[in-house]
Amino acid sequence: MSTIANFIKENTIENLKNTVMENPFNTYKPLDQGNIKLNKNIFSFSLIPVSTCVVDCAKCYDKRSLRYPSVRDKRQYNTWLAINETEKLKSLIVDQLLRSRTVEFVRIHVGGDFFSMEYLTMWAEIVSIVNEVKPDIKFYTYTKTKFSDELKMCGINVVDSKVKGLGFNFGKIEKLRTFMESNTEYTLCPATVKETAEATKCGVTCTACMDKSEVLFVEH
Repeated sequence: MSTIANFIKENTIENLKNTVMENPFNTYKPLDQGNIKLNKNIFSFSLIPVSTCVVDCAKCYDKRSLRYPSVRDKRQYNTWLAINETEKLKSLIVDQLLRSRTVEFVRIHVGGDFFSMEYLTMWAEIVSIVNEVKPDIKFYTYTKTKFSDELKMCGINVVDSKVKGLGFNFGKIEKLRTFMESNTEYTLCPATVKETAEATKCGVTCTACMDKSEVLFVEH
C-alpha cells in the first residue's frame, strides 16, 4: 500500500474525531493563496481527499498533492479542526479573509468535500460574516454531496459535479463538445483545453467557476 493510501486510511473522520492535535505550524493560516494555476486573488481551503468525500474517485487528481509532507500536515490539521474545532476554524478563516487586501474569490476545497451539516453551517456563517464587511468576495465550490441546494442558499456558487446526460462534469474533449452542442448553457474550462491553457489564468481571464453552475472540464 502506498504512503498516500496509508495517510488517507489513517486519517478518516472516525479516526480524527475527538482526538488531540497540536498546531504543527509556527504560523498557521487555514487558507492558501493562489498557486501555479490560480491567481493570487483566489484563496482556497482544503481537507484530506477521500477521507471527507462521499466517493473515492478513481481519477482524483488531488491525491497526488499528498506526496508532499507539508501538504499532508496542512490537510491533516485543517481536517482535524473542521471535525473537532469548527468555531476556532471559522474564526481563523474569517480573520484571514478580513485582513487580506488581495482576496476576491474563495475556493472551498481543492481537496475534500462537505462531510457534515455542521461543517456546511460553518461555511454558511463565514460567508455571512465576511460578506457583511466585504460584499464583493465570491465563494465557490464543487461537490458530489447531497448539500448542493443548501450551499447555493448560503450564497456559495456551486459548480455541478453531476451532469444529467453526461455523468460527471469532466471527460474527453470530444465527448464534452458533443454534449455542449445541445446544452449551450455549459462553459468548457479553458484552463483544461490544450489550445487555451497557457493563456488562461483562473480568477483573471476566466471566472466561470465563480459565477456559473454549468462548467465542464477536460479530463487530464
